[in-house]
Amino acid sequence: MKGRRLLCALAAGALLPWAPAGAMTLAEAYEAARVHDPQYRAAEHERDTVRQGVPIARAGLLPQLSLGYSSAGVEGRREFPNALQQQVSTSLDYTSAQSSLSLRMPLFSYEAWSRLDQATAQGRGAEAMFRARSLELVERVVLAYLNLLQSRAQQSLAQAEVQAMSEQQRRTEQRLRLGEGTRTDDAMALAALELSRARLVDTTELVDVAAARLRRLTGQRPPKLHDVPADFLPGRSRSEDLADWTERALLQNPVLAVREAAVEAARHGVRRSQAGHWPRLDLVGSIARARNDSLSNLDQTSTLRSVGIQLSVPLYSGGGVDASVQQAQADLARTQEELRAERENNELEIVRQLQLSDSAAQRTQALMRAIAAGEVALTGARRSQEAGMGTFSDVLEAYSRLQTSRRDLAQARYDHLAARTRLMLQAGEPAGRVIDQVDAILSEQVELLPPPIHLTSRP
Repeated sequence: MKGRRLLCALAAGALLPWAPAGAMTLAEAYEAARVHDPQYRAAEHERDTVRQGVPIARAGLLPQLSLGYSSAGVEGRREFPNALQQQVSTSLDYTSAQSSLSLRMPLFSYEAWSRLDQATAQGRGAEAMFRARSLELVERVVLAYLNLLQSRAQQSLAQAEVQAMSEQQRRTEQRLRLGEGTRTDDAMALAALELSRARLVDTTELVDVAAARLRRLTGQRPPKLHDVPADFLPGRSRSEDLADWTERALLQNPVLAVREAAVEAARHGVRRSQAGHWPRLDLVGSIARARNDSLSNLDQTSTLRSVGIQLSVPLYSGGGVDASVQQAQADLARTQEELRAERENNELEIVRQLQLSDSAAQRTQALMRAIAAGEVALTGARRSQEAGMGTFSDVLEAYSRLQTSRRDLAQARYDHLAARTRLMLQAGEPAGRVIDQVDAILSEQVELLPPPIHLTSRP
């Protein structure tokens, strides 16, 4: 009994959304999202739905075989004069049964061939669309993952700020008791401490919201993630990278492939509409067996076999075929313009994401230098205050600039990774390759457990 309870407890624990105890990598988050995310699963069903259009269209070129059977009970009376000119009436009840086996096989059907070609193109478009949905899932997972890391970094900075302001407030209070400080400095230190505590509350809420978004995608909320290392320095692109990324996007981007498949399907749609002017040739055959099919054939069974060729030539359809052809041609022109617009938007997005990636890399380098200078300035401000040559305002200002630089540095690094991810996705890189490249950068494990928040203040 105890063993059964233990197994049930372990099984229930395995179903909890926070069950994984180790650090969740980006690759693990993506695999979990593929299983859990409803949008991705809906895209799978959408692809499978369009796939069935090919065998449906192919059926129009294959033999059609049908079996028919009917049985009818006939009730009636027959009246006729006899040799004495007397009216005679007899019962006329019988059962009429008929069965048939019919075969029709297209020998020439331009419309059926065009429908099959159109369905095949639509199937390729569905495969490309599913690949686009897969890359969209990569983007959503990566951005949710990075957003959680960024919120956690802001929370960590806010927690460090609370600790620093607590220590600074303790020092100003001690200096005030020794007669070396002022009440103004003490009040400013207390105000700075309370503001830092308020920021810690805000950042903790941001972490909870970001964790909920990641959990919505993956169904899990792990206690640890993999973060950017402290010494990470993103590199800038080369001058020839733009042409390389643009060429790769034209060859690999799945949205472009969807548009190209739509153009091809529209071309076959024009052919399918034009098939209304073409004749159709079918091979037809049948076997029919009938018993008591009429009054003259009572108690007789007949078997008929036929085989032949049927030719159908359209002559006039009220102008409907011409109108459908013009409609299909207009649809073809629309898909061609959409393809051209998608190519231009793709090239523009490649340029934009490449510039965002490079600007984030430049900001990272500048902010790292700003942090190094800010740490020196903060040390000097503290020493000046201790020597009586500076005030707490100088220390607080130096510390605020340093914290701002640290927050901006974290933001710049995550902006670079987000832009780099979008750039690879825009170029149509495989989902696994994108995940692996970003995951290789996220090499440092970090905790996601919220820190203790103390809002008690000095009376």
